[in-house]
Amino acid sequence: METGYGIWKLHPISIRTPYLLSLRQWGRRYGNLLSLLKIEVQPNALFALTQYYDPPLRCFTFRDFQLAPTLEEYERIISMPLAKSPPYLFKGQYPSLVHNAL
Repeated sequence: METGYGIWKLHPISIRTPYLLSLRQWGRRYGNLLSLLKIEVQPNALFALTQYYDPPLRCFTFRDFQLAPTLEEYERIISMPLAKSPPYLFKGQYPSLVHNAL
């Protein structure tokens, strides 16, 4: 009685090791995007909002008003505090070119 154990031909598996430095640079640049994966999406709400989104204006346009993020919300979205570079507010006269260059 002969037991025949067949030897299978093995196929090599190629594995790419990630370049760690590029992953860290990506994490520094786009680190906040990864937190979006943890958010639970409500498909019905998303579908309803997309019907009112106006791409050229980058806001939601409803019948009588437009809904857009405030400066504080933009500050939070892009993770860049406005305290370092406050937004320009018109004070009745335009700033001089010398003032803008500084």
